Amino acid sequence: MIDLIKSILEATRDRLKSPVLGTYSLAFIIYNWRPILYILFSSSSIERKIDFINTHYGSYGAILWPLLITATIVVLLPFLTLGIELILIKPQFERKRIKHNDKVSNLDDRIEIAKKEFEIENTKSGTKTIESLRETIKSLEAEKNSFESLLTTERQKFAEDLQKQTDILQNEIDKNKETLNKISFSSKSIDTYSDLINSENHKTFYSDFNSKGLVSDESLYYFYENFDLAYQTHSGTYIYTELANEVYILNFEINNSNIIKKEFISLILELNDYESNSINRIEKNIDNNQLNIDKFRKPIFNKLLEMGYLRHSNYSNNYHLTEKGIELKKLIPLVKSGIYSRIVPSMHQQLN
Repeated sequence: MIDLIKSILEATRDRLKSPVLGTYSLAFIIYNWRPILYILFSSSSIERKIDFINTHYGSYGAILWPLLITATIVVLLPFLTLGIELILIKPQFERKRIKHNDKVSNLDDRIEIAKKEFEIENTKSGTKTIESLRETIKSLEAEKNSFESLLTTERQKFAEDLQKQTDILQNEIDKNKETLNKISFSSKSIDTYSDLINSENHKTFYSDFNSKGLVSDESLYYFYENFDLAYQTHSGTYIYTELANEVYILNFEINNSNIIKKEFISLILELNDYESNSINRIEKNIDNNQLNIDKFRKPIFNKLLEMGYLRHSNYSNNYHLTEKGIELKKLIPLVKSGIYSRIVPSMHQQLN
């Protein structure tokens, strides 16, 4: 029983590490602090507590308002952070400029002091020659000119760096806006993707995943089941869920540029049924899975070779999938079945 409780508490703690769940929990406690304190510290009976809460606080707002606050914080916080960084860039530049100006002013003061010292020393003893002090003044003036030149160079470099940082921040803002506008993933798939990144076996899921639905590595089934990525049928077969398809597509969208994504999707849409099924059947580095080249359209087959999805074996007449080809194989059923276009409609709109 103790092990079971520890397991439940550990799973709950891992879930609360999610930025969405953690934010929602905090918003829920803040919004519903009155009934929470009433339940914890009131001496009334449990029946009276339940009746009192149902009467005064039993509304959908107790759940929906914290949910709305969480959604607002999660979506707006990245933009707010970028905005603050943009605001702070100019004050930092001004502070550095003032610091440099102070150094120049100090050099001017030192020159004036040197001139006065010359006059004093010349009056007292007459031992210091005018030429010697003139050399000192010239040296100080040369130092000042050198420093001013360095300051000008640093100002130019800082202005260039400032422009680069501004462009980078603006690109990030545009990228985030574009992502929010074009992709419609469910909150469940986004939360699962975030939780999966923090897990030990997150890379294994993407390498093991296949859109045919069958879990090839049964030893990881309970890991997948914990994330709702797989379930066991009555016949004992382990099957990937629809959520697994969404998480795989989300990972593909995040880790590839628009050019790469367009290349994959447009190529898949060009494949006919035979070509799609043939690529699905071939496995990486297995010699006995030879493609029937004659049934492939020549332009399509040449494109698969030229773009690096297939490679020719050096020791036989077989063709095998590359790492890029494995990715193509996993995406073919998702695109052909319409799952990909349902989740990422913007990509199909661009291609059409």
